[in-house]
Amino acid sequence: PDLFALADQVHLGIKTLDRIIANCLQFSRGIEPKKEPVPSLLPVIESVAAMVRIKAEGVKIEIADFPAVPVCLDTYLFKQALCNLVLNGAEAAIDRAAVSGGDEPLVRISCRIDDRGGIEIEVLDNGSGISASALKEIFEPFFTTKQGGTGLGMAVVHSIVSAHGGTVTVENRALAGPVSGVRAVMVIP
Repeated sequence: PDLFALADQVHLGIKTLDRIIANCLQFSRGIEPKKEPVPSLLPVIESVAAMVRIKAEGVKIEIADFPAVPVCLDTYLFKQALCNLVLNGAEAAIDRAAVSGGDEPLVRISCRIDDRGGIEIEVLDNGSGISASALKEIFEPFFTTKQGGTGLGMAVVHSIVSAHGGTVTVENRALAGPVSGVRAVMVIP
């Protein structure tokens, strides 16, 4: 085998193991957010979108409907949770576009104030959706539908949002044609 290809495989393997270990450690030790006042989530959302645009090239990420309201949260943990949701949506949209073509891969992030005064952050994608059986287990540790996935991403999202006293839900949404997409919603009180 080509030594450069072998080195790339070793490097990728090390990065994967590093990600698995980091997720396991974070998940096992519990999450205690260091909440601080944040005047507006928009800059935080924009930084997450910028990170995902680099990692998931070819995906259009739209940011819409962001009221300038203050919120108290751990910015680092919130970014991690949102990045997981947006990256999952981006990967699903890319996979769907590669298989069936059609619309460009898209993730849309929006925010609103919910009925109880909490901040509701919605992440929509135009991927292929999630099977009903996977939806039931999506927040379970070590459950994954991705080849090479750790199965901790959505469990960590759930832990982060719960540690903030919030909720997170994931559901399929119907779109025109064969594309269904996913709607993930985090609510932070």
